[in-house]
Amino acid sequence: MTDNIKIIQDICLLYELSLAVGGSLDAHENCKQFLRKLISRKSLNFASVWLHREDGGDGYCELFYITPTYRANKRFLSCTHPVLRELMVKPYLSIGNEDPEFDSIKTEKNVDKGSYALFRLGKIGILTIFSSSKMEGFGGIELAQLKNVVDKFAISLEGCLAHGQLKDEIDNREIAQTRLTNLITNLQAGILFENEKREVILTNQNFCDTLNIRLKPEQLIGQNLVGEEAKVKDIFSDAEGFLEGVDRTLKKRELVTGKFVELANGKILEWDFIPLFSGSRYLGHLWQFNDVTARRKAQQVIQESEEKYRGIIENMELGLLEVDLEHNILRPYKYFCEMLGYTAEELIGKNALELLVVEEYHDKMKTQDEIRLHGVSSVYEVQLKKKDGSLMWALISGAPINDNKGNIVGSIGVHYDLTDRKRLETDLAEAKHIADQARQTERQFLVNMSHEIRTPMNAVIGMTYLLGESDPTPVQKDFIDSLRFSADTLLGIIDNILDFSKIEAGELQFEEKKFNLKELLAALQQTFQFKVREKSVSVNMDFDPEIENLVIGDPHRLNQILTNLLGNASKFTDHGSIGIGARMLAHREGAYEIEFSVQDTGIGIPPRKLQEVFKNFKQADPQVARKYGGTGLGLTIVKQLVELQGGSIRVESKLEQGSTFSFVLSFKDSGIKISSLSQKSVLGANPSRHYLEQLNILVVEDNAMNQKLISKILESWKCQYEIVNNGKKAISITAANQYDIILMDIHMPEMGGVEAARNIRQDSKNPNQQTPIIALTAAALLEEKKRALNAGMDDFLTRPFSPSRLEECVLRFLGVPEEVLETTYTGSQDLYDLNVKVDLQYLFEFSNGDHYFVKDMVDTFNAEMPSIVNEINAELACENWSNVAKIVHKLKSNFMMFGMSAQHAKSLELENMLKRTKVDKKQVAKKIDWLARSIQVAQPMLEQQTTVL
Repeated sequence: MTDNIKIIQDICLLYELSLAVGGSLDAHENCKQFLRKLISRKSLNFASVWLHREDGGDGYCELFYITPTYRANKRFLSCTHPVLRELMVKPYLSIGNEDPEFDSIKTEKNVDKGSYALFRLGKIGILTIFSSSKMEGFGGIELAQLKNVVDKFAISLEGCLAHGQLKDEIDNREIAQTRLTNLITNLQAGILFENEKREVILTNQNFCDTLNIRLKPEQLIGQNLVGEEAKVKDIFSDAEGFLEGVDRTLKKRELVTGKFVELANGKILEWDFIPLFSGSRYLGHLWQFNDVTARRKAQQVIQESEEKYRGIIENMELGLLEVDLEHNILRPYKYFCEMLGYTAEELIGKNALELLVVEEYHDKMKTQDEIRLHGVSSVYEVQLKKKDGSLMWALISGAPINDNKGNIVGSIGVHYDLTDRKRLETDLAEAKHIADQARQTERQFLVNMSHEIRTPMNAVIGMTYLLGESDPTPVQKDFIDSLRFSADTLLGIIDNILDFSKIEAGELQFEEKKFNLKELLAALQQTFQFKVREKSVSVNMDFDPEIENLVIGDPHRLNQILTNLLGNASKFTDHGSIGIGARMLAHREGAYEIEFSVQDTGIGIPPRKLQEVFKNFKQADPQVARKYGGTGLGLTIVKQLVELQGGSIRVESKLEQGSTFSFVLSFKDSGIKISSLSQKSVLGANPSRHYLEQLNILVVEDNAMNQKLISKILESWKCQYEIVNNGKKAISITAANQYDIILMDIHMPEMGGVEAARNIRQDSKNPNQQTPIIALTAAALLEEKKRALNAGMDDFLTRPFSPSRLEECVLRFLGVPEEVLETTYTGSQDLYDLNVKVDLQYLFEFSNGDHYFVKDMVDTFNAEMPSIVNEINAELACENWSNVAKIVHKLKSNFMMFGMSAQHAKSLELENMLKRTKVDKKQVAKKIDWLARSIQVAQPMLEQQTTVL
């Protein structure tokens, strides 16, 4: 009874496989249907199709289709392989893991024990299947049954490939015909293609224009144009003779080129006759007409000009002068005499060097004589004296004169009057001096403007920051966010103008420091997700896990580039998504080559405007500028910042579909793994606080608002500090008191910071002569920084700056250990013990030890987590607590599945917290941040555990 059931099952299998064959004319789809059915019904691990390729030798087999796709590893097998050679004479083979050839035939990932079965697919290739449950190979009866269906599959696949090849040939033929038509249509020559009946098949507009035919090319199709005398009798000056010549040409059917014919209107045409054959069959001919009227006339003019050569030389406005080896004048030409104010008789026999050349150029003339004695021409400039005593500048092109025996007997010089040009050069030099002064004035204006605007802006941004920390009401928070956004926008415009000025002056500098690229992108993602919270737009991040380490470069400039691009994307996108990504292109010689991209689903850019978006003060459309605003400088600065760092940027866009900006930059590899930073356990408060609390700081600042801001920061450090209003008071108080750090404004009444710093540094009795002085200023140009550093200041912070930026700057001058700074300012700044542990035991028990299922679950978790974290941060920003709770509940299940008990418990706490009537946003954000960083740590741990499966 059992054998009968087995037979029925085999028959059903063969029937189902037969139905799966030939369901599509697409070869990939055919393979997909057949192989999936085969794997499903035979409980296989994978199956693949390999196609035979010729390479001039024994050939090879190339992987054409495999399912499941993640199994693919090797893509080529040589036909010299013993198993393939044996398969060429047998219809099928079975290779078990005990077979000596088993390891050499393995081409897929994660293959340990089991058996292969290989089938020959006619002449086109082979089919391979694998089962881990068949240790001793596939049975002969089983292979013979499958062979019948495989043969049908081979015939079907061969038909699909033939159909695809035929389709490609038809497409290529249509493309070739289209290109030929376009080529003929756009040729500058007049083209006429006639068939063997002399009917017009194809022509172009140039043919009609050249022969003055008042018909469109399409109106001539099908007509016997040349053979009907009525249509050409008014075109050619000798229509009858031309038609007779055409008849003779057609009868001979030989290639004819370079014939000329004259039209009734005086045009001269050059025409060619090209007969076309397919084998011995005559298909027609092609006529080509070129208007050579201008060329023929030019030839005639040249011929006439040669006859008038002597006269032209005599009368041309170039001063020619012939002299002997001693500079005695042999022959002065007419225009040379006019240039100098002499007659020919007054010059002949005189010494040109003594009479005409200004004395300070005599040595230069003698040097040129030495050059010409070697038979070499030369060009040089000298000053000449006119008859009336005035001076002129002349450009002289001198060449040696040879006698009949080849001996140099003198020289001839062509003199060109440069006086006006020299005067223009003088005027230009003066204009350049004036322009340089104007540019300096402009830059000084930018310095003043920067300072005057940044000083109140610093107060606005600082006070906005403090207001945001004062637990505002929701309405007040909206007002504060609007104020912060407007202030940031204005500051961005100022920064763009200043950066543009620096770039044009070649003064932009790039720093090199270690930073966490993944964290930088994540911060941008979160910032812009908040900015577009009023729109139905999601901001996504795609970070290449191959970028394992911190990178070394300029994070500020990279942030500036990406912020500009993301700002445009968010501005021009009202619905859909914005994406920011970083993909590693290469990792060599201690550096990462990384491609960054910013894409959106916004309004797009018209094709004709794609290159203009990178030009100064240019936007794709004035209407867009009026609607969305902007200076038109952002993308210009982006392009220049990328190129100044040795990179390149490009843009692709479709109207109403969106745009993608991508650029490539290189960063040094620090060797410090991002994952190691993520897993650091930092106990207690910020380790830098210990150093800050012991400081005694002097603040030199005249602006009351800035005094309040800096006081707020220093009070949070719990350090001692004093504030004075100007540089004079700073000199006085530093002479009497010792300070650890001096924070000095640059522009102040009575005495500025630069002069005060110079006085402190030059006074050997001042106890603060060696104390670090950090400039705090709203001025942002390089000249200001150079002025401050030259006066003895140690560093330069441009307002507005963040409290953490000031803190980092101060700590570096105190000699704080590098590891403390890295812990505080590099990487993820974990403030909690993450306690991340993963355990896959539950998944193994659930799947009865199916390693592939476990790996698939891990891959799914790692792929989905970034988008889930982004989603929960977006909902957190909008305070959508019910949505946050749903996502946390989903995360809780995932943590349980992967044995992350600490994270499961934290999720439960968070879920209970979200059920309360009043939700503490700061506490929720803190726990979500802890969970997000736990996921970052867990992902590589899970990946490592599944790699060994």
